[in-house]
Amino acid sequence: MFLVCVAKLDLAFVIDGSSSFRGSGRGNFRRVKNFVKRIVRSFKISPVHTRVAVVLFGSYPRVIFKFRGSRRLRSTLRSIDRLRYLGGATNLGKALGRTPYLFNRRSNRRAKVVVVLSGGKSRDNSLKPARVLKRSGCLVFAVGVGRHFGAGELLRVASSRAHVLAARFRTLATSASILTKKVCNG
Repeated sequence: MFLVCVAKLDLAFVIDGSSSFRGSGRGNFRRVKNFVKRIVRSFKISPVHTRVAVVLFGSYPRVIFKFRGSRRLRSTLRSIDRLRYLGGATNLGKALGRTPYLFNRRSNRRAKVVVVLSGGKSRDNSLKPARVLKRSGCLVFAVGVGRHFGAGELLRVASSRAHVLAARFRTLATSASILTKKVCNG
């Protein structure tokens, strides 16, 4: 795959690892990881260009790695491969609440982009932490995966209606290219 985007940005993924995927099968979590890897491969990953961070959430959020942990493409892809399905409740609000701490205030020259992937409706309030993210200058994309995500919630979390995508597990590859173009042009 060729590089689509050479940009200076911090790209954070907030990935649903809750039991909302269980009804669709654990194999679909692998599809979600492949979706994230496909997007990451479309950017020039380096300390100078695009840096990646990942927050995985279920009942509680886990910062898997921060921006300084994604110095090169290969190590970033390996870290994404190691993500483990968590199960538990879908608490997107807690995950979004942890996300602003990933961004360094001194790196104002870098675009700040957050990609939220959710397969269920959040059990906690996600609106307030989403507002904090957007006010801090983050461009927030929301991707609803499967059949049970909260469309209204994702509309409120995203920066605008144009920043929301819905995808079935089997069409994630197509959605990855659409999202990559939007992130790069965003």
